[in-house]
Amino acid sequence: MTFGPEGTDLPDPLSLLGPPVDVQEKRDGPSYGQIIPRRLLIAQIRDSRILLPVGKSLTFVAPWTGPLSFRVNDETKSPQAVTGDLRVTLERITQPALVDKEGKTTISTRVSKTKYLLFEPEGIRWQFSSYQSALEEPEYPTLLNGIVWWPLPDKPNTEGWRELTLKNQTLPLKTRAFAWAANSTGVKPEVTMLSADSGAVTSEGPSDAQPRLTISGDTNRPCRVDCVFSNHDLAKE
Repeated sequence: MTFGPEGTDLPDPLSLLGPPVDVQEKRDGPSYGQIIPRRLLIAQIRDSRILLPVGKSLTFVAPWTGPLSFRVNDETKSPQAVTGDLRVTLERITQPALVDKEGKTTISTRVSKTKYLLFEPEGIRWQFSSYQSALEEPEYPTLLNGIVWWPLPDKPNTEGWRELTLKNQTLPLKTRAFAWAANSTGVKPEVTMLSADSGAVTSEGPSDAQPRLTISGDTNRPCRVDCVFSNHDLAKE
């Protein structure tokens, strides 16, 4: 059998943020919370339970520092196990394009109930509306202009999973790309919805002292939300 890094299953564009809300999730063996296509090329940093779905290509913010290993999502002891070689090229990106040339960022995320994207001078982080959401939602990554970010709890365990949280927050993604939005008296991000199962995004939060985006989902089930936020002044330049 011949196959490439994308595996032998048809690619599911929603798999990175979990299955559609009307599909039962599969929990067989370790996973990163999503349905991993069979024989997909995946990566792992040290012994973390977070598996990076590399496929043909993947741009990601490493959730941990440590050795990076690759393998194919297949059972090595199965009678149908295959052998072969895949060549992998690694490139370190020092300035990922979290904001495009028009000053826009497309964000895709999975949400249950309500969570907030906090803008801070040195980065961004998620604030969750409940302790339970803070434990469950970081199981899924957030996509920023297609760049994959795993927002781990602010006190993750040594396996890099969803064990502990002190303030129902995640660790920050350190970047100055959104420093313009961190000023509570400055420019408010302009939001354009792209799609949502049943969610909504507003440029506000429970406290005016903390600039943020409020992302609300269905109260009964998780949903995927896609939107674009931008600095309107930069977009006009």
